Amino acid sequence: MSRTATYQIRLDETEKKEAFAIFEELGMTPAQAIRLFFTQVRRTNSIPFAISIPNAQTIQTIEEIEQGKGLNHYQDADDLFKTLGM
Repeated sequence: MSRTATYQIRLDETEKKEAFAIFEELGMTPAQAIRLFFTQVRRTNSIPFAISIPNAQTIQTIEEIEQGKGLNHYQDADDLFKTLGM
């Protein structure tokens, strides 16, 4: 048997519970899921899923939303639909 190594990670409790529940649904342990991820990284020599980096326009839009710029506020759904002419 080959030598094993231990690696510790920190997860948000909700993130952990949700991910572990999915692993259970798939019939695997969290350790098996992590080993599967590492195996795919080695085989593909990359992260085994698409990672998108937001472009400048998306970053600017996110920053504006976080600052409350350009947001519309409505009293309720009827107010929204009235504004939209529906």
